[in-house]
Amino acid sequence: MNKQFESQISENPRPSDGLPNTIYKYRNWANEYNQKILTNREIYFSAADDFNDPFDSKFPIRYDLIGDDELKQRLTNSYLHGNTNASQKEVEEQVLMAFNNLRNTDYLNDLHERKYAANNEVIGVFSLTTQPTNILMWSHYSNSHRGFVVGFDTDSLFTDIQCTILPINYQNEYPSIPPGLGTEEGPLEIYGVYGTKSGLWEYEDEVRMIKVHGAKKTFQYKPETLKEIILGCKISEEHRDEVLGVARSFPDVKVYQASMSKTAFELDIQLINYR
Repeated sequence: MNKQFESQISENPRPSDGLPNTIYKYRNWANEYNQKILTNREIYFSAADDFNDPFDSKFPIRYDLIGDDELKQRLTNSYLHGNTNASQKEVEEQVLMAFNNLRNTDYLNDLHERKYAANNEVIGVFSLTTQPTNILMWSHYSNSHRGFVVGFDTDSLFTDIQCTILPINYQNEYPSIPPGLGTEEGPLEIYGVYGTKSGLWEYEDEVRMIKVHGAKKTFQYKPETLKEIILGCKISEEHRDEVLGVARSFPDVKVYQASMSKTAFELDIQLINYR
């Protein structure tokens, strides 16, 4: 990954405007790894090759969206940033070589694969949602309603982990993402790649935390950052008691019990007294 690009993302984490105060993660208490989000206050940041959607984060950067003159100027700026003492002849030779490469389809295909591999080593992602009562998500991610959901204070989570938080944009076509090459908009390239998914996933209303040097690593949040726990409508008594036991170690977390509505295809959520 380009060092200037990496620095821009690292130094400018930014939570998106308009996010709700609480964002949620679906978990399965029967999975010991999933328990750690409560028992150890751990958040695990996946790499792109861990995603369940093979299209996720694999969009090509569209160098064809930049005209020849602008591309040459961006290449010049980029080269001079890391080679401040280069002669004019050296700059012109390097820029011409890079320009010809970026107008070559085979080179671009190879560059796309190399960028994906590089990002995969560096960029960590933790996926959440704004929807804690989605029946499909309870089925897919919380052991068919036998698991639990945790709710985090959005601002506190951002402060604890120091990362970017942004909502996913859903669309049916690949996004047209111009390169951030030679500009101050390098991070926007990453946001476009990691912040776009197929419209088929829109029901998840996903919010992503993106962290440089976070791939396949765990980070801890502070106890007061956890605000809610929701118990699945089919959770076992044993797992319910275990989750409540851990909940008591948090200073101010509210616990809710989900149940099936008697009048509609939806979940009713009721606050419980567990202390």
